[in-house]
Amino acid sequence: MIKVIGDQKKIVSEINITPLVDTLLVLLIIFMVTAPAMTRSVGIELPEPKHGSKAESVTKEKKKFAVIGLNAKKQFVYEEIKYAQEEFFSEISDAY
Repeated sequence: MIKVIGDQKKIVSEINITPLVDTLLVLLIIFMVTAPAMTRSVGIELPEPKHGSKAESVTKEKKKFAVIGLNAKKQFVYEEIKYAQEEFFSEISDAY
């Protein structure tokens, strides 16, 4: 945009805010109208398995894991029992 001041012409490099605000308001209205439509779901009735499925048996299995800690004295802590570093791995390998 060129701005004329007296006899001088200056180039003004400013963003015209009005079209920007208009565009953002239109986008805001579009998203506000379409957002509730996106949350609606189609009712689907899934079939039930006849004789139990593998998915049911997998979820019933208890996963095996161990929680091992290391305290300030650099001792391993397993099931609230403290082990020295040297004896920890031999004790655990015997248990499992």
